[in-house]
Amino acid sequence: MNKNIVIAHKHLLDGFKSLTPIKYSNIKINDYIRYFNNNELKYGGFVKFINLDKNYIVLINYNKNFSWSLQLNDPKIKMFIRTKASVDAKKKEMAKIYKQYKDGKLKECKK
Repeated sequence: MNKNIVIAHKHLLDGFKSLTPIKYSNIKINDYIRYFNNNELKYGGFVKFINLDKNYIVLINYNKNFSWSLQLNDPKIKMFIRTKASVDAKKKEMAKIYKQYKDGKLKECKK
């Protein structure tokens, strides 16, 4: 994979971590996958189904009500993952900060 391509799309991969084949066993339902196929960024989708024995996962785009399979053993695929756990942790942190703001413990910063 051409590193320049990843760098060109770096802003679209904020919050995502590179997913190497050795880490495929860490994929969980509702994780979000973005991937490059032939050096072209695909926005990906949420993991709906995992079959590591047959080396594929099923992704879904809930907005378009569309699902497709992604072959994990395809050498042209370079995957990036944002786990549901990391998204949940970020939401919890943001809720805590918002509560502090609502309770008057934080002040709005004006530029």
